[in-house]
Amino acid sequence: MQHSRTQPRALSTATRRNLPGLMALYEENYMRLRRLIPRLDAIHGSAVSCVEGCIDLHVTVLERARYTTTLHLTYVFDDGEGIRHEPDLRVRVQHDARTAEAMELHIGRGRYHFDARRTLQRSWERNRFLHKWLGYCLHRGHRFPRRPAPVAESAD
Repeated sequence: MQHSRTQPRALSTATRRNLPGLMALYEENYMRLRRLIPRLDAIHGSAVSCVEGCIDLHVTVLERARYTTTLHLTYVFDDGEGIRHEPDLRVRVQHDARTAEAMELHIGRGRYHFDARRTLQRSWERNRFLHKWLGYCLHRGHRFPRRPAPVAESAD
């Protein structure tokens, strides 16, 4: 069965919580992340995607190596009780393998902490969350980097 170019491909890993399913999820996360950040090399330090009517999406490059880039991806809230990052994700992008793996996830003021232990179940939960959240961010119109605002000419 062939998929048409206009028909989006459904998540192939929806019910397969096994190692091949997890690897497929990493690949799909990579594709979504590259749609969100088409030029990862253009992000130096931090960047913010602002979409009217949406919460600003923040990305920070934590580490850049020859074959990998580690990112921090989050929303930033200031709710009167201080600044909080939620969801708070650390994502490792493997350029040569074309995969993106959620290494660590914090949501709900620390109620849910999916740490970096690499059990199949925990990896599945973190990466399924990343998959859904990337889809949501793309649907809302987030993209990096945004073009800078035009510089006004001085009236000298």
